Amino acid sequence: MIEKQLGDWKILMGEIFDFTRVHNVVLPAVCDHLCYRVETDERYQEVKGLLLQYGELAGEELVSGRLISIFNLHEPLGYQQYKIDCIELPAPKEGSPYKEGWEHAEFVCDHLEDFLKRYSHLSFKLSGMSKNLNPEAALEISSKYQIKFHPLHILKVLEIEKTAKNSLKV
Repeated sequence: MIEKQLGDWKILMGEIFDFTRVHNVVLPAVCDHLCYRVETDERYQEVKGLLLQYGELAGEELVSGRLISIFNLHEPLGYQQYKIDCIELPAPKEGSPYKEGWEHAEFVCDHLEDFLKRYSHLSFKLSGMSKNLNPEAALEISSKYQIKFHPLHILKVLEIEKTAKNSLKV
């Protein structure tokens, strides 16, 4: 079980559900992935090897100067009505230290702009909205955890990126 090696991801999900209950937020129907942060490049390699026991490496890309891996799990993680297919593992980013552990869950939100308007009373971080592919909005729900929202499933994003790279090679 992944919890034995990386800690209980259900604590993150419990905090998300507590936050959304208090703030009357109806979460989108799909939670596509959870993010696990590490503090060192060495630990990134260790956790990457560990996650290969639970899923296949769907993609590893250099993003903003650091590697980010996405693992498509053999068995989705189940929490209430959600089946979470993937785990995101970012390598540490220079100048942005994170403590190791589960950090956020991301939900697929078909109509992101409408969702943000509906919950405009909440303090969304909107810096990720400028992304060309799969813009995102984030809610900090505690000093440890965030919820992020984006319009495309992470596996769809990887597929689009792979297709774009292949068309550039031609």
